[in-house]
Amino acid sequence: MTDLEVQADALHAHASRLNGSADQLNDAAVAALSAVALQPVAFGLLCSFLVPVVTLQQSTTVAGLSALRLALAAEATAVSAAGTTYSLLDDHLAAEIAKVI
Repeated sequence: MTDLEVQADALHAHASRLNGSADQLNDAAVAALSAVALQPVAFGLLCSFLVPVVTLQQSTTVAGLSALRLALAAEATAVSAAGTTYSLLDDHLAAEIAKVI
């Protein structure tokens, strides 16, 4: 059997970076909502049909950013939980082995 070494601190650090990325995506989604606020005649009367297209694309993009933010936050929670579990299990097994030795 091969050795398996898990660095719980590295997992927690990675989870922290994932949370940071999720926060940045949230900032991007908030900025996207305010960046494109078009009036019905923003492109002139002739091109007024573009406003609903741009608005739809904006809402789709914001929804995608929000979904990605939620996925990253969930992944950060899972990675952090894995680090905690590895650490607790390692401590428990070390205590059990110490009883035998």
